[in-house]
Amino acid sequence: MNSLSPGARRSLRVALIGLSACVLSFLLAALPPFSEILRQFEARTYDLRVRLTSGGADPATDRILIVDIDRRSVHKLGRYYQWPRSHFISLMEILNAGGARAVVFDVLFDPLDPLTDSLFVDRVKRSGNVYFGLAFTDADSSTFLYPMSEPPPGLRTSGRRIEYSGSPECTWSKDRLEAAMVKALNAARGWGFVNASPDADGVIRRAPLLTEFAGNVYPSLSLSVAAGIRDLPVVSAQGTEHLLRVAGPGNIPWMELPLDGRGSLLLNFPGHFKTFRYLSFYDVLEERVPGELFRDRIVFIGSSFAGLADIKPTAIQEIYPGVEVHATALYNLLQGNPVRSAGALVVVLMVAAMGFGSAFAFGIPRLRKGLLIECAMLAALLTAAALSLGGWQTLVPVVLPCIAAILAITGAITNRFLGEERERKWIHSAFSRYVSHELVQELIRHPEQLSLGGERRELSFLFCDIRSFTSLSEQCEPDELGALLNRYLSVMTELIMEHGGTLDKYIGDAVVAFFGAPVPLPDHARRAAGAALGMQRKLVELREEFAGTVLESLVIGAGVNTGPVLVGNFGSKIRFDYTAIGDAMNLASRLEGLTKHYRCGILVSDNTLRRLDGSHLTRCVDRVRVMGKTEPVDIHQLEDGPPSGVTQEQWRDEYAAALEYYMRGNFEQAGEGFERMLERDPGDGPAAVLHERCLLLGRTPRPDWSGVWVMDRK
Repeated sequence: MNSLSPGARRSLRVALIGLSACVLSFLLAALPPFSEILRQFEARTYDLRVRLTSGGADPATDRILIVDIDRRSVHKLGRYYQWPRSHFISLMEILNAGGARAVVFDVLFDPLDPLTDSLFVDRVKRSGNVYFGLAFTDADSSTFLYPMSEPPPGLRTSGRRIEYSGSPECTWSKDRLEAAMVKALNAARGWGFVNASPDADGVIRRAPLLTEFAGNVYPSLSLSVAAGIRDLPVVSAQGTEHLLRVAGPGNIPWMELPLDGRGSLLLNFPGHFKTFRYLSFYDVLEERVPGELFRDRIVFIGSSFAGLADIKPTAIQEIYPGVEVHATALYNLLQGNPVRSAGALVVVLMVAAMGFGSAFAFGIPRLRKGLLIECAMLAALLTAAALSLGGWQTLVPVVLPCIAAILAITGAITNRFLGEERERKWIHSAFSRYVSHELVQELIRHPEQLSLGGERRELSFLFCDIRSFTSLSEQCEPDELGALLNRYLSVMTELIMEHGGTLDKYIGDAVVAFFGAPVPLPDHARRAAGAALGMQRKLVELREEFAGTVLESLVIGAGVNTGPVLVGNFGSKIRFDYTAIGDAMNLASRLEGLTKHYRCGILVSDNTLRRLDGSHLTRCVDRVRVMGKTEPVDIHQLEDGPPSGVTQEQWRDEYAAALEYYMRGNFEQAGEGFERMLERDPGDGPAAVLHERCLLLGRTPRPDWSGVWVMDRK
């Protein structure tokens, strides 16, 4: 290998990395538990592809109608389990009078009384187009449900059984056949099982077609109906894991069905819930639906009412009626368009393409070009997977080729970035002192966003402080207080970092943070406001946690301001901090102090309010000149929602009206407005403060009143 040129050696290494990635990916796909994990990931990507590609108009769905035992029907006709059999007899008469091709019951019947049951059976027999669903179940000795060696007494199975040969994967083995209305089943045109077959994650993506019970094989309800519609009863079937051949009398081939590799039909959902037309059971029973609507149509009777427990999670939708699952299976059988799995050769080619292609992309000198190539390959893979499913009903694997690509990328970049790893360690060591872990990782990925020495930038600042902490600290031992304070600071710091903030410092019990640096955040004001609200919500949980301690009645105040500052590294060569310097930071501190005066939780400045764009509930509280500043500022109260019993309009607009009188110097009317608010909500701190102030100013008029209140303390 040393005799080869550098380019040839590099190409050989790339080829070896690609080959190793492909081989390892196939090994992972074959070895448990990795095989099951990969299968679950593939299933989730299949769900996404189904939801992206399904929903196009298909006239064939019009052949199937669903008469829905919906919430309205239950409301009008009473509890479903108390419905008289006459409802279903009348329904069959209406459907058959309208010319329905088939009437399919996806409901299980229990005997009621001999007379109505006899009338029901007679109606089924005279209809000649009725199909019933029944259940094959597993034995459960804990509930005294033991294996059955033969069908229930009296149940006629001749003409229902199927002669099967082939892979046992195609037949679903069950111990029991649950059939209560035997006479109705005997009178029906056909019947089949309606058991769902969810995957390991509980999602229905496939439908078994055959089940084995007591030495015989029986069809699913959808297969039984499909055979009846074609007037070709299923007599025999031959199957492999990937293909089921169904034949009628005389071994006449009827249908070849692609299977999913596990002996089941992979459902091709034509669309979301109600892609098939739904009619309310009550409306049909009351003959509010034109009879000609049923002509030559297959009518399923089932339920979308959650109270009847037939709602299933499926690949197309998390909430999906079981009756529409059976309708989908029948639609696939009649149209011959179930989803088929790509062949082994296609899988090998796709894995090889992604494995060798990714190794090549990250083996070339220019990383940016390699990323572009990799993105193009990934886009091509995903596009091909989506188009093959949506256009040709073929399931192309996505996860296994991606695993091969990931392994190839990992192998290709291991040696390449050893030098850059040293740089990453330096950045991590320098900034983990004052920046959240998430922001450190972002800086490692994009170090160009870091400007050492300081830069001018607009940020949002959050100051939060515990009220009367000094007096609280005098009431307990230092070690207990330290533990409680550490818990409080940990919770609040985690919340700040969840909102993308950077912790600046702790000042005793106070927390100082800013948003928008070192990584720019266009919505830094909203994040700061959200963090302040989150702190107040967390405070409720902490009070419960601190019950029985000095902090059980913990109260905090927070101030938020937005403005331009200088942010960067400041200090000496021996010790430095990543922090911000500027008046905007000082105003946030003043706002936090004002929360004590105005007896509220959060105050924000005008600058912050303008950047919230109405996304939070606020009201203007006052116009003040804070200590250390010459220009007055409007301050605003920020809340999650108005107090109980008070609407947002009352909380905001009535205060604004009273504040307007106050600003104009009409203290009597202003005081009356604030007093009305306090009668409704005695805990309204700002209203109480300004009401007291109106009484004071009313007694001592100020000719030079400008609406600005001067604060002489922090």
